[in-house]
Amino acid sequence: MEKHKEGGRTLSGIFFGIIKVLDVNFNALMNFKIECGKLQEDIETLQDQVMDLELEIGMLTQDENPEENGID
Repeated sequence: MEKHKEGGRTLSGIFFGIIKVLDVNFNALMNFKIECGKLQEDIETLQDQVMDLELEIGMLTQDENPEENGID
């Protein structure tokens, strides 16, 4: 028994539609936040791997060129 109608639609129907859209958008944003968190973890892992490789390359370079590093 709704008295307020707008263009043949009830106000509660309009509000329900708005809430449904907001809920879908909120869920999409939460999923996006989760994916961003996963990507951040992947980036940190890759940064750690790059640092490990740089150290390894540095040690290999010292082993191959001892005269350049002051090691005789």
